[in-house]
Amino acid sequence: MTKQNISSGSQRIVHFTWRALGILVLLLAGIRGVSAQLLESPERKILYYSQISYAGAVGEFEENAEHVTLSTYTAGFLPWDNVVSDPGGILYYNKQTGMAMIGKVDAMGNHTITRVFPRGYFAPGWTHIVSHHGFLFFYNSGNGTAAIGILTAAGFYQYTSYPAYSFLRGWTHIVSTQNGLLFYSKDTGAGAVGDWDYLFGDEAGGYQLLRGISFKTWSSFQPGSFNRGWTSIVETNTGVLFYRQSDGLQVMVDIYTGGAVTTRMWTQQYLKPGYTTVVAAGDNIELYDAAAGDAALASASSGSLAILWERPAYFSTGWTHIISLPL
Repeated sequence: MTKQNISSGSQRIVHFTWRALGILVLLLAGIRGVSAQLLESPERKILYYSQISYAGAVGEFEENAEHVTLSTYTAGFLPWDNVVSDPGGILYYNKQTGMAMIGKVDAMGNHTITRVFPRGYFAPGWTHIVSHHGFLFFYNSGNGTAAIGILTAAGFYQYTSYPAYSFLRGWTHIVSTQNGLLFYSKDTGAGAVGDWDYLFGDEAGGYQLLRGISFKTWSSFQPGSFNRGWTSIVETNTGVLFYRQSDGLQVMVDIYTGGAVTTRMWTQQYLKPGYTTVVAAGDNIELYDAAAGDAALASASSGSLAILWERPAYFSTGWTHIISLPL
C-alpha cells in the first residue's frame, strides 16, 4: 500500500549462473533508471495483507505508473498463513486451525468477507496453497501430503487427496505458470514441473462432465539443477521471473508444455537486493521490501525485466502477503 495514502528429471539440467550460461550480460545504463513511459495494460488491482496486524488494503497502478490506494480493511481475527487469489474468491487460510474465509474485491476496490469456514473445515498444516487453472492445490512441505479441489458456491469440493510422502518434502515454492505447476526448493536447488490430469465422464447437455483430477509430473530436476536461494518466483505475461533477495540476482525463464525449463538469454541482471515480495499484475511488476517499505515498479513487456522506478519507503512496512487480483 502506498504509505502516504494510508497513514500520512531426464530433462536438460538448467543452471542459472553466469558460468553455466557462458555469456556476458551487459547491463545497459538506463534499464534501472526511472522511466516516464506510461503503462499500457489495464489496471489490475493488488491486495495487501499483514499477518502481524491483520490489516489489509487494495491498490492499483494507474496509467501514469503511480500507485493509488483504493481501500483498507481488517481481514478477520486470525493470522492467515496463506492468501490466495482464485476464481472462487480470495482464500484466507490458517494452518494451525484449518479455519479459512473467502473475500472478494469489487470494481471500486472495496473488500468484503463473503464466507467464513470454521475450525477444521480444512485440514490443518498446509504450507502452500496455489490456484492453478481454476483448481486449488494444497501441499504440506513437512510430510509431502497434498490435495486438489475447487471452491464453489456450496463451499469446497475435494477431488483428490494424496497421503504422506506422495510428494517430495521440502518444496519452498510452488508456482502456477501458463504451462504447468513449477516446484522449487531454495535449499537444495531441486525442481519439478507437472500439471493436471483430467478424467472426464459422460456428456451432459453437450458438455463432458469432469469426474476427477489428479497431478501428473512431467519433469524432475535433481538438487543443484537450479541455483539455490531464489526467494521470489513469479509468472508474468512474458515468462517466469526469478529473484534472489540476498543479492538482487534476477533472470527470466521459460517453462514449456511437457516440463522443459530454459533460461532466457541475456536477461540475467542484478537488481536492488532486499525485496521480500515480487508480484505481477498484468504488465506491471511490483517489488517490495517489507522491512523498509522500499518499492520498485518494473515491466517485462520486452521479454526482459526493466525497472521503471525505485522509491525508498514508498509503501507502509510489514505487508506479508501481496497478490494480484484478476481483472
